[in-house]
Amino acid sequence: MKTKLVLLWWLSATIAFSQINTRKDTVVAASVPYAVYGPQFDWNKGYYVAEVKKGSGIYWITEGSHQVMFLTTGKGVIVIDAPPIFGDKISKAIAEVTKEPVTHLIYTHHHADHIAGAYQFPKGIQVISSDGIKNRLKELQSAKRDAPFGTFVGGKPVELPTKTFNDSLMLTVGNKALKLYTINSHTHHDVVVYLPKEKIINAVDFIWPGWIPFDGLGETEDVYSYINSMNWLLKFDWDIMVSGHVGRLAKKEDVRTTIEYITDVKFAVMKAIQSTEYMAAVKKTGFANAFLTVETYFDLIASTASKEVEAKWLGKLGGVDVWTYSNCRRMMMWLRLN
Repeated sequence: MKTKLVLLWWLSATIAFSQINTRKDTVVAASVPYAVYGPQFDWNKGYYVAEVKKGSGIYWITEGSHQVMFLTTGKGVIVIDAPPIFGDKISKAIAEVTKEPVTHLIYTHHHADHIAGAYQFPKGIQVISSDGIKNRLKELQSAKRDAPFGTFVGGKPVELPTKTFNDSLMLTVGNKALKLYTINSHTHHDVVVYLPKEKIINAVDFIWPGWIPFDGLGETEDVYSYINSMNWLLKFDWDIMVSGHVGRLAKKEDVRTTIEYITDVKFAVMKAIQSTEYMAAVKKTGFANAFLTVETYFDLIASTASKEVEAKWLGKLGGVDVWTYSNCRRMMMWLRLN
């Protein structure tokens, strides 16, 4: 009976997660590999919470799309990020496993989709991040902005960090010792949290385990730094990563797989740039609308590259048919300009 239920869940999830590619030349409905899915949980409850490693006092929460890590220390709870998509479920999940109060909050970067739910935590807790993130948040929460920070994802403006650092910080709270590092990857001021004793790392928006990178290479601010940050992650001694997104935890093999996929995107785009003539676009559009011609030229390059990449990766990773084209477009613009 249990096997039948798992099979039914997998089939329904495959259908639900299958996507139709919006490019006009193809219609692809690719099934999502079973291996991309994380633990099953009560959808009515709305989240799953469990220890990252049994007995570690380090927990993760997911609702299938986002992830949060928190730690019990004997002296209070350290929370890393607060995606507003969870609402107050982060606090509920913490209360489910410990009576310790939240005393520390770490921002991994300044994006509202990961921290604009921080309003649920008590005032006066220590908020930790990099100098760069604090400066970005000051700008984003300026009164001059048309849209208040975080409102578009259901969140709220957040407290500015009360403790910041430049390159690295050693944080010890109770029985937990954390090393915090800054690196340019998804943004120019990402904070990575590493627990050397437990061999656990929290690196948000670097990879999507089991899936290809999110739209436009994860909307990275710097493609060059983003690519290089993958090998930087592998230098640490860890065996489990909380990655900030999707419904399962990551292993080093997931980082290596992401590197391989991005490398394939890069070389496919390079080959397409070198082999696609601008006049091929002109033959389709003429010269009357310069922007249409240029867009057609870009589309020819990205389409050629993405077809090559999709042929290799469909069935191996989730979302291949959804955002490979977008990833190729982003890679193409970076290669053309740099």
